[in-house]
Amino acid sequence: MEIHEMLNFKTVALTKSKFMQGIVFDRDLKAVMEKDVQHSVQAIQQLPEECQTRRM
Repeated sequence: MEIHEMLNFKTVALTKSKFMQGIVFDRDLKAVMEKDVQHSVQAIQQLPEECQTRRM
């Protein structure tokens, strides 16, 4: 998978989870979605580091 494809996939997943949090009323589901948002943000932030590591 290309880097831009991974970034696009993660960004779309992040956007969906963030949007769905606003319309979901179940607290447990909302907590799972918040955790997914946090993991997605972390993965997006780590992507440049992984790219540089793979180039070496």
